[in-house]
Amino acid sequence: MARYDAIMVLGSSTESKRFRQRVRTAVKFHKQGEAPVLIFSGGYWGGLAKAPRKREADVMAEYAMKLGVPKAKIYRERYSKNTTGNFYFTRKLLLGRLQVQSLLILVDRANLAKAGLMARVVLGRKYFYDFLADGPNRRLTGHWTMKQVSGLFKGIRPGDMAAVKKIMRASPYYKNYRKLL
Repeated sequence: MARYDAIMVLGSSTESKRFRQRVRTAVKFHKQGEAPVLIFSGGYWGGLAKAPRKREADVMAEYAMKLGVPKAKIYRERYSKNTTGNFYFTRKLLLGRLQVQSLLILVDRANLAKAGLMARVVLGRKYFYDFLADGPNRRLTGHWTMKQVSGLFKGIRPGDMAAVKKIMRASPYYKNYRKLL
């Protein structure tokens, strides 16, 4: 019996070695029966000067299929441009539809604390989740600090999607996604 309803993989630079390793780890756990489906979450980082040819979720999904995961077991969240977006769009577009209640979330170690805070705020108490982190614990250049993220989410109740939506609407990363929010 699966321990989780899904394995969620947060995107990062598709050119890093850790990116492929994170997909391999998700595939390994999926094949071991830890979860019946994989959710690859990532459009591209909003701080990039130019959008890449392929979205992170698509690159991850293609690689997972090369590793033997059937397309029917893979779901993609292609809109996010940061970690808040990963959780927001995955919850809004996929978790309810797939009837997911529990997640194993794979994330970069340098982003683990912020991802934990964002998961708590966006997913709330409705979902059970564990994290598995990879890579070194380093400062991510150009990304918000934990202090900035904590300030942004201060006072928001866990799971309050309306409050998170306001934050998303205020972000320049999502100015073209108003209808989707």
